[in-house]
Amino acid sequence: MRIAYARVSTKDSKQDVASQIHALKQAGYDKLFQERGSGAKRDRKELTKALAACSAGDTLVFFSLSRVSRSLIDLCAIANDLKARGVGMESLSERIDTSTAAGEAFYQMLAVFAQFERSCIMERIAAGIENARVNGTRSGKPIGAVLQMTPSKIAMAQDAMARGVSRSKVAKDLGVSRQTLYNYIPPNASEVVA
Repeated sequence: MRIAYARVSTKDSKQDVASQIHALKQAGYDKLFQERGSGAKRDRKELTKALAACSAGDTLVFFSLSRVSRSLIDLCAIANDLKARGVGMESLSERIDTSTAAGEAFYQMLAVFAQFERSCIMERIAAGIENARVNGTRSGKPIGAVLQMTPSKIAMAQDAMARGVSRSKVAKDLGVSRQTLYNYIPPNASEVVA
């Protein structure tokens, strides 16, 4: 089955999903999910429904990478989830189809760049913490400040915990509380709560 997804931003009232839907119809789909909202929103209900509707052998079809993902790390997380479930991914604008050899090569490059981005972020965090320590200042979030998890922080936390790093250590490294991690990343059955 081919599951299609279309999204336009709320920032530009002139945007319309009609052009995306037209392109998706030309490519062919069995089921369509569409929404209006910023790609930076944490909760994209229709994308979540589209991803849930996909099962092994299906293909998620969308107009462009910018319509389905917020960042490279977000795109990689979506691609990893789909690949693990045996679901293909097809972007019409970039002419990417993960069921082809070229599409599989793109997927591999995407994973490399996402890991590079994660590593750079972790290096900057470590440098900032060391700089704060050397200068005798307190590292982490200011007392009373509200710090939200960003998609990249969520991906880094998930990656670290998948490698066996404790939730407490991840929370400390990211400058958030353990409760904040629980709010964004609920524990799974195999996780040892530390």
